[in-house]
Amino acid sequence: MVLGLLLARAGVRVTVLEKHNDFFRDFRGDTVHPATLRLLDELGLGARFARLPAGRMEQMQIRRAPSTVCRCRCESSSVSRSCTG
Repeated sequence: MVLGLLLARAGVRVTVLEKHNDFFRDFRGDTVHPATLRLLDELGLGARFARLPAGRMEQMQIRRAPSTVCRCRCESSSVSRSCTG
């Protein structure tokens, strides 16, 4: 897709083919990693992508043993973590 975008920007006529009949697959778009966000910025698409509706994980809780609980609170610039048990 990125190659298609770059070629189209350079004036090359591009056709992108999709193997599947639809885009309904559970694994698509589960996570957007920092390297992907940097690439989107480099391509000039970062601001447009940031305006798309999305869910944010603000906190999570993990049980590792019967009495061990780890909690993480995710904020815009940091993650705090506490474990008990």
